[in-house]
Amino acid sequence: MIKILLFSLLLISACNTSAGCVTINRIDQIENTYIAEKGESFVDDLRIYKSVAALSVDQKDTDSPYIMASGFAVSKTLIFSAGHFCLAAHEGPVKGKLKEKINMTVVVGNRLAEKKEILKIKAIDEATDLCILESEGNHGLIPLRLQRKYFKNVYVGQKVYTVGNPLGVFPAKSVGYVILPKSNDPDPIAKNRMFINISISFGNSGSPVIGKNGRIIGMIVAGEIGSDITIAVRSDVMIKFLMSVK
Repeated sequence: MIKILLFSLLLISACNTSAGCVTINRIDQIENTYIAEKGESFVDDLRIYKSVAALSVDQKDTDSPYIMASGFAVSKTLIFSAGHFCLAAHEGPVKGKLKEKINMTVVVGNRLAEKKEILKIKAIDEATDLCILESEGNHGLIPLRLQRKYFKNVYVGQKVYTVGNPLGVFPAKSVGYVILPKSNDPDPIAKNRMFINISISFGNSGSPVIGKNGRIIGMIVAGEIGSDITIAVRSDVMIKFLMSVK
């Protein structure tokens, strides 16, 4: 059943602007976003906003983004994102027409700042749909911690949230809960995944799934638009990939 569901899902990072996706490059003020988060049970949302980035790749002959996704920092130079975003950036149907590096938009104070052509692909794992990006210097994001001992800290019904770049609207937050912490399906597409109920859209691939302790328990890679059923790679799988790359 899970296998059938996975094949019916739509991967949601490669948001082609020619297909009508909305792109918003700058938001003047987001203080109201921060104020709205006060009083919630989550740990330090403001820190999370300064840990996540909107990612995009431009065509060589224009300055407009061709594809968009999300990403989040795990060190001063490394950022996690979705593997299919990285593959689309450099091996897609317009290979040779895209710029070599990936743009990053981040929160600085209460404003957004665009950093053009700053990231390069360090490693991709197609089997798990993970990608690690690297900046030439300190990218300026606050690194987040991946949840170790995943199966002792993640459970059905657990409240989670994500911050990402849906439809180019960044930073945007969605709140949901864990449906299934682990897939028992042996199919390689379903393996290493978790299922959550959360509202996402094109551009959310690469968004972190955050537990109430502020730790990353997964990363969004796919979802079925309109159903709020979202698939994420588990944090224990991400840790293994990160350790193999370092």
